[in-house]
Amino acid sequence: MADIIKENSPRGLSHTSDWDRQVKENYWATKIEPFNPKTFDLKIHSRRAGGYSITHVSVDPHIIKRKIEHVRRDEIADVLVVMPIKGACIVGYGKDRIPLSTSSMCVFSGWEPYFLRIDEPSELITFQMPCSALEARTNVKTNKLTFSAINTENGIPRVAANFLKEAFKQLDHIPTGQDRILFNNLASVICSGIQSMPEKEVTRSAYHEKLLRRIRRYIEDNIEDESLNANAIAEQHNVSVRYLNKLFEAESDTAIKYMRSLRLRLFAQRIITDTSKTVTIKEIVFGCGFSDYAHFHRVFKQYFQCTPNEYRNRHKSL
Repeated sequence: MADIIKENSPRGLSHTSDWDRQVKENYWATKIEPFNPKTFDLKIHSRRAGGYSITHVSVDPHIIKRKIEHVRRDEIADVLVVMPIKGACIVGYGKDRIPLSTSSMCVFSGWEPYFLRIDEPSELITFQMPCSALEARTNVKTNKLTFSAINTENGIPRVAANFLKEAFKQLDHIPTGQDRILFNNLASVICSGIQSMPEKEVTRSAYHEKLLRRIRRYIEDNIEDESLNANAIAEQHNVSVRYLNKLFEAESDTAIKYMRSLRLRLFAQRIITDTSKTVTIKEIVFGCGFSDYAHFHRVFKQYFQCTPNEYRNRHKSL
């Protein structure tokens, strides 16, 4: 369920409890320390859909301190991408410091402590997504990306930064339901930007691409074997079924879906090219690796929007 959160904190408050509560309820739980409490202002505008959220924060100079005790259970499974669109800030993690200027981005892990120092009135856009969404798209464990800076001067990271800014601008014009599609696409672009940065991750990505190509070739070579399934594919390549599906998930697919679509296309090809009068449709079906004719008939109709006979007659007349 998507929702819009619009909050404005009134100026002139002498206590930070209201600001702390606003951030805790509408954002990640943190400790806010304004430089000038009497004039401090904080505005949060957020949209959520599924496990994703995009937030605009407009804030006066302050320091945010996020400690282990602030981490909620649901945040342990999340990743936060922060990008200033006005002003600048410094991200601190232990002894490390990352300066962020306009349109540069930094990746936060949900279970890690940090501090963020803002020395001038600033605006930030953040994008929150599940760790699983990042790992499926990058094949990188999120703990390897804790407080990683993303250079957005050019290439895919630049596209990601522009996409993030434009996505927030258009949120009020996007109806509930469509925002989830937007957030999924946004996650893919941002993850592509993340993966394109560190050289070691590019190397790792090349390895997984090679593994995925090898698995695809194995499926293609054994597609007619009705015993071919996710367990057999995973065992052949010394990976778990869960990891196998993660490889395909980066392409919004699964090993089973890929295998099924390949078998359907193989059948469609054979039913048109087969000129034998003795081979039945059922025999072609089973020869393409399907073991259940009724199930095949259902998925074929869903895939091609017609029956096998209709498909053959339509294409033989061309």
